[in-house]
Amino acid sequence: MWPDTEVIVFRRYLKRRNLSPHTVRCYEHHLKLFFTLISKSILEVTAQDVLRFIEQLQGRGLKAKTINCYLNSLRQLYEFWRQERDTELVNPVHPKYFLKQEQPLPSVIAPEALELLLSLVKQPRDRAIFLLMLRSGLRVQEVAGLQRQDCDMLRRRLIVRQAKNRRERVVYLSQDTLEALQAYLSQRPTTEADQPLL
Repeated sequence: MWPDTEVIVFRRYLKRRNLSPHTVRCYEHHLKLFFTLISKSILEVTAQDVLRFIEQLQGRGLKAKTINCYLNSLRQLYEFWRQERDTELVNPVHPKYFLKQEQPLPSVIAPEALELLLSLVKQPRDRAIFLLMLRSGLRVQEVAGLQRQDCDMLRRRLIVRQAKNRRERVVYLSQDTLEALQAYLSQRPTTEADQPLL
């Protein structure tokens, strides 16, 4: 029956490490699929079961990067149990099982196509959000987590407090992003410093 006691203990360990709730849910999702498909307890799993799981994921059309995420979750579970509970436990997920991933070059948007796209974004708030993601490389969740106090217009920079892996980082604002933010904030009523930026 899902989840096994071992998985519950592992989940507590992940939370103690202060991983984000999203990361913990991903680990749990990956492990649930594995143990549902394999139908064995943690201590009964063999390397052959892992290879069969990889083939099942490939049969579902999953990409190498996604499959490697599943394998990493499983490997971390066994590493945890080997270090914390049973030093004799053999991790059935061998490093050689991880799939080779393609490293495609990033595609560049033609300036004309970008200008056309920007011309379609009419609302000041939408334009500011779009440019923050495009020019400063912010993720959607990072934009959503921005506070007014995180924006330094004079220095043309933002402090991103809700960054990946819960690390703070500083990003700089291009001229068009700065202008878009100023245009949006000039229409918006004055707010407290700890209010959302957008």
